[in-house]
Amino acid sequence: MTNQEAIKWVDGRVLELACLVDITNTKREMQRINKEYNALQFVRGLLVRNTPTKPQKDSLADWDCPYCGAYLPFDALNDPIDDAPRFCKQCGQSIDWSDFDARKV
Repeated sequence: MTNQEAIKWVDGRVLELACLVDITNTKREMQRINKEYNALQFVRGLLVRNTPTKPQKDSLADWDCPYCGAYLPFDALNDPIDDAPRFCKQCGQSIDWSDFDARKV
């Protein structure tokens, strides 16, 4: 199962839980649904951050995390691509530099 497939499954389960909220009438069941919902949202966040995503261009040679917007310390004009951060230090988002071309910066 890929990250994208897992995210799709989590989203489907969240929708199922939303339907259960409409027909649930006990406090205990609502607590269970709420606990499962929170766990699913946590797992979804981990899956999203584990999926490599292209960095966002901030200025001439600055790059930001696509998930949280934090600055990614990489000088695209002077540093080799091997020095580019693979993960955001702020949120842990996996960064995809596979199509990066310094000549197009």
